[in-house]
Amino acid sequence: STETDDTVQLCPVKCAKMISTFCEKHRVATDTHIVLRLLEFSDEEDKLIADFLDTVRACTGKTLQCVPAQTWLRSCQLHISATNDASRPRIPLLVGVVAEAQAWAGALTKITAPSGKQVVQGLAEEILSVQESTCKAVSYTNIVQLPGLGETTLQDSALLVLGTHLAAISEQIRC
Repeated sequence: STETDDTVQLCPVKCAKMISTFCEKHRVATDTHIVLRLLEFSDEEDKLIADFLDTVRACTGKTLQCVPAQTWLRSCQLHISATNDASRPRIPLLVGVVAEAQAWAGALTKITAPSGKQVVQGLAEEILSVQESTCKAVSYTNIVQLPGLGETTLQDSALLVLGTHLAAISEQIRC
């Protein structure tokens, strides 16, 4: 596998540095970013998420909110509705097992705008392309409904921290 400035195989030093770099470069903040969890009732994932939130807190001094990935999908649907109040979904930091993320990516492709366009473009494809454990910054577009402007396309960057199993990821993300 080839590593770039935006992709690293999971490795304690490289992954923590990648998370730190992403947080600085994209000005990760509590009102613009959110951590997505793929499994809702898993003690092992609870520990992984806690470790990841600790790493982000160490990098930014901020504690991000964590919600189930399905909740973020509903948020995307609300932001494309005609009643949207000019807000946008928070930018995701997705942490979890590759297989679970890829199953979730299928649901992501089904959210469409009134125009028929896919609301979140590029993120599902990036998730589906992951073959092994990785920490990766990815660009994607997000369509939202803005008052007076209608459907508007916004460019964002998400962070994927995906592994073949939870224990391996948890060991890698600690600063």
